[in-house]
Amino acid sequence: MRMWKRLTEEEEAPYRKWAQDNFKPGSVINPLWHPVTRHECEAMNVETDRVQAEGSRPLVLRQEGM
Repeated sequence: MRMWKRLTEEEEAPYRKWAQDNFKPGSVINPLWHPVTRHECEAMNVETDRVQAEGSRPLVLRQEGM
């Protein structure tokens, strides 16, 4: 049984935007959040870890309208 709705790319955008606007890298990722939101948060954590390890500039994960 699927707990979350499968989203189109268009439907995913607000979930990703919410994560980008509200999630603080290193914070706990709530397992009850939609998988798209969790994936975006995980990507943010990976990027933050990479930047800290390398001392380099962050990559742009996603940009609206691209």
